[in-house]
Amino acid sequence: MSGGMRKGREKIKKVRGFVLKIIAITAVQFIFQITFTLGLFLVYPGLFTLLFQSAIIFSVFLAMVLFPDERESLRNFRFLGGILISIAGVVITISAGRNLSQPQLNLGALVVISCAACWALLSALIKKWLRAIPPTFSLSIVYTIVTPLFLFTYLFSTDGPLIPDAPLFAWILMFLSGIIAVYLGQYLHYKCLPHLGLALTSNLALLVPLVAGTISYFVFNEHFSLLRLFGGLLLVSGAFIVIRIRYKQFPLPAGTDKS
Repeated sequence: MSGGMRKGREKIKKVRGFVLKIIAITAVQFIFQITFTLGLFLVYPGLFTLLFQSAIIFSVFLAMVLFPDERESLRNFRFLGGILISIAGVVITISAGRNLSQPQLNLGALVVISCAACWALLSALIKKWLRAIPPTFSLSIVYTIVTPLFLFTYLFSTDGPLIPDAPLFAWILMFLSGIIAVYLGQYLHYKCLPHLGLALTSNLALLVPLVAGTISYFVFNEHFSLLRLFGGLLLVSGAFIVIRIRYKQFPLPAGTDKS
């Protein structure tokens, strides 16, 4: 009987540990989504997606802290050079204003960089704690929990009507963004991993600022100065170097379920 009780306590302990991990991941996902949405209201999409590439830098430092085997990358001078180039790109992109002596590190830039840090932390925690669970399943659990939190946050933070008085076109856009950006975008990301590999998939994701910047130019008349374009080029180039070296050393494990 004592053996059965011990096994029962161990099972409860494992379940409690799993629940606490899901809660922590959900909290990071919640902050990420809030900062992501707020960031889009504060800066144009082109600059947003460009600064968001700083997630590569955060992911590198988190990998070194959480995964000791990945610390080998620090011995690669090209890897370190890629990180320094990316950091320089972020600084130049943010400070590319009229007065370079006073960097325009405004609220929008801080929110976007915080968002990138949350995204890197979210990916690291899922890899660390939910390694044995398919990513699409783990994301389904997290989104199932975090979605009501957004509704409760809205209800407690507004004095307006329960349902916002928005035009039909705005509701259609919100619906399409949920289907296309959140569901379809993440589904295709995980779906293409087994076919393209992690390195190529991450490299192709570096094209997002180019696409978003082009669309934002026509929709919002967003313009980039030559200095900011130079900073963006450094950021993307450094991220490209880091991705190539990192995932060459640590390729996607064979048989990993990413469907």
